[in-house]
Parts: sequence; structure tokens; C-alpha cells
Amino acid sequence: MFLKNAFFLLVIIPLVCTLFGCRRTFDKELLEQIAEMQEPVFQGEKIRPEVLEQIKESILMYEEKIQDIVKASAQLGRYYRLLAKQYIEIEELKQEIALLKKTETQMLDESALESDPVFHSILFVEYMSYEMYEYARNEVKRALEIYPDNPMLHYYAGVCSARFGKSKTDTADQDIRSACYADALASYTRALELQSNHIASLKATAVLYIFELNLPEKALSYLERALTVEKNSSEVRFLLARVYYQAGDLGKAIEQYEIIAADGQSEVHRQSAKDNLYRLQEEQRMTR
Repeated sequence: MFLKNAFFLLVIIPLVCTLFGCRRTFDKELLEQIAEMQEPVFQGEKIRPEVLEQIKESILMYEEKIQDIVKASAQLGRYYRLLAKQYIEIEELKQEIALLKKTETQMLDESALESDPVFHSILFVEYMSYEMYEYARNEVKRALEIYPDNPMLHYYAGVCSARFGKSKTDTADQDIRSACYADALASYTRALELQSNHIASLKATAVLYIFELNLPEKALSYLERALTVEKNSSEVRFLLARVYYQAGDLGKAIEQYEIIAADGQSEVHRQSAKDNLYRLQEEQRMTR
């Protein structure tokens, strides 16, 4: 099973620090992220306080168990990296890997039997924080068995597949990469079937078409839909400008940069738009 990174630190930050700080002050953003994986939250709606309280209780209940699972998986990744680089005492190293793999499998089998979806949501967040996308994807799929109509879960499944595919950089992995991107696209599509204005899935689909599939023209309709949901989104307008530029429509690309330069969400956005605007205007003058 693939692991993108090797983890060299055996003493990792405890789960309690990752999820809600070493002083046990719960991280509101992460609580909301886990809550959205339990039930759909539509545009403009707020998460019910009782849901957040339930998640806090679940975090306290599962933190030690989840930390053990993630540690085992991370340690396994470290051994795979060592195996690739070292040939000293290789047989002993293989035995260590086999033992650790057995331990990891037992833990994962036990976690798969856990029926509480909050447990799998917390484990997903932890795996994502360590860029262990294949493991994270498995947790999302388990959650989808319980909540098949949750658009956020389908979105996260797509993110895991897209990032896992992007990590497969060898030429020999082309088929795996293509399959991952197809799976990501299917997940985003399902999320949008369930919630047509699901902004995260609209943007993620556009990004996939632009940067991974090299089909920027297919991103255009998703970005236009995203702009109806987030009318002042600099992120969406930057992507739109890129698509227009790649299509050879300098006028529309310049129009997007002009809007960001005037009303961008941050000074960084406004300055970046001004820089791009200057370059495109120069390019436009040279082509006349």
C-alpha cells in the first residue's frame, strides 16, 4: 500500500494537539470539518451546537486509539523508505516490516468494525494531516457507507483520489494516476448531483480539469457556476483568468484581473492581479 512520505519522527505530536491544541481548546474549524462529514450543511446554514458537542465527546473517547493507528501507519512508511535506501541487514528489516504490517492490519481491521462515523471522520482528518491519502480515502468510503448522500463526503473522497493520483509521478504509474483522476471527477460530480451549488466541489472540479487533466475549456462552466455562489471570490476569478488566457482570449482574462485588482479579497490578491494585468496588457499591445 502506497505512502507518499516517510515519517522520520517516532515521537509525533499527540492527536490531542493536532485536533484541538495541547491545552484541550477544541479547534472550531476542525470540529466543523468533522461535523460536515456527518450530515450535509447547505450554503448559509450553521452547524447545530449539539452536533459539535457530540464530536467533542467522540474526540476525547477516540484520541488514543486513533493516535495508535496513525503512528503504526506512519512507522510503516518509514520502514518502506529505509528498505528502499538500505541493504544492510535487509532480512531483519523485512521481518520488522512484516511484524509492523501485521500490527497495522489488525488495528485497521478493528477500526473498520467501529460503527461510529465520527471515529472514521476523526481518523480521516488525521490521515490527511500526514498526507496519507490512500488511508484517508478508505475512511471516507467507510463514512459513505453510512451517509451515502452527504456531498461533503463525496468531495473529500475526490480530494483524496486527486492527491493520491498526483503523487504517482513515475511514467509506469500513468494508469494508476488516470484512474485516480477519474475517480476524483466521479466523486465531485456526485457531490454536485446532491448539492448543485457545492462550492468546494465546483472549484475542485475546475482545478482538476485545469492542472491535472489539461482540459481547461471544461473548467469554464464550473467556474462560472462557482462565481454565482461566491461572487467576490478572487480564487475563482484567478482561475477564470487562467482559462481565458489559455483559450487565447486576452480581453476576458484582462477583465478578470481588473476586477481582482480593484476589489480583490486581500492586498496579496490585488497586487498579484495588477502584476498579471500589466503583463497581459503588454502582451496585448505587442500582438496588435
